[in-house]
Order: sequence, then C-alpha cells, then structure tokens
Amino acid sequence: AEAEPRPFLSGDQTRLGFEPEPHGQSFPVRRTSLQEELVNAAHVYDVAISYMRRAMTLARQGVLHLDSAEQVVRGIVDSLRNNPDALTALPRIIQRDKYFYTHNVNVSILLAAFYIALGENEDEVVAASLAGLFHDLGMAFLPKSLLSSRKGLSATEKSLVTRHPVFGHSLLADAMGNMQPQVLLAVLEHHERYDGAGYPKGIGRNTISRIGHLTAL
Repeated sequence: AEAEPRPFLSGDQTRLGFEPEPHGQSFPVRRTSLQEELVNAAHVYDVAISYMRRAMTLARQGVLHLDSAEQVVRGIVDSLRNNPDALTALPRIIQRDKYFYTHNVNVSILLAAFYIALGENEDEVVAASLAGLFHDLGMAFLPKSLLSSRKGLSATEKSLVTRHPVFGHSLLADAMGNMQPQVLLAVLEHHERYDGAGYPKGIGRNTISRIGHLTAL
C-alpha cells in the first residue's frame, strides 16, 4: 500500500492554504548586511526575552501582560525583513531554567520567518509572531518543580502537562481584546498532531488550523 502523504507536501500545501512562491522569488530581500543587522537583532532578542520573562511571571498570577507585545513582535518582524539570517541565528537555549520563556521567543521568531517566506501580509506576519510569543503561556500554570524536573513524569504529571494548552488558551481568551484569533488557535493547537495523536483534543489533519500546524512544527 502507498504510504500516507507527509504534511506540507504536494496537495497538502493547497489544503492548508499554502501557496508556492512565484518562480525566482527569494526570501526576503536583505536590506542590510549580516554584520550590521546582528547588532540590532541582538537588541531585539534581548528585549523580547525580557518581555517574555515578565509576561510568564505575571501569567502565574493570572495576569496577562499585553501592553508591549505588539511592539516586541514588530521589532522581530522588522529585523527579519532587514536580514533574516541575523535574528534566526540568535535563538538558543542557554540554561534549562530559562527555557521557560526563551522557547516562546524562539518560536515567535521562526513563525514570523515562516510567514514572511510564505509571502503573507504584514498583519498576518505580526499575528504569527504573536502566536509564537504566547503559544506556551499555559506552562506558567505548571509547578516550577515540574518544569525543571530531569526525571520521567508520573501519569498524573503527564496529565497536567497535557492541559497547558487549555490553561494558556483560557487566560488569553479572557483578556484577548482585539488580538487576532490565530493567536488563540496556536495556543490551543500547538501540540496537536497530523495523525491525531496529539493533545489536548487529539484532532487530526483535517481539523488543525494552519497556524496550529506551523506552531507545532
């Protein structure tokens, strides 16, 4: 029997809303040299990390810090448009305890880069970057001891971890305001899988949104 087609290939591109790039189009035109943009990219990255550290701390208290979120992601998007090689080279996990907030920033950068490469408009790129920034918001509701654990998780602990998309979605939905709906979808669906083996709902290929697929990737 023929193997099931892999996601994001051939016909799946059309189904998920992907459009092939026009022949000869490259991603994207570099406005500055790598050396020049690295200075700005390092600043953008540090600002984003500082923002996310505070946002995740406040989320533990049930408070959503949105005041400067769009400013943070516009800095990310502008740097990627200047020279994508600079900012995409910076994401890194320095210490295990910092994964809690650095991971969100790194995903924000990659999602924005994906959407720029797909030729999406500015609003869509900004929404994707916001989705990455907040996708793991629900991790703030897990015990710190669980986040830093180096041993295997018990069944109870695994059950709690699989609820973090719901926790983050609930907090974001309650205080969403004018934020784009893609952000909520990314938070809820970023651990769903193409074969239906993900969580929290176990939905599959025909139900997961495009932003859900890309955030999971």
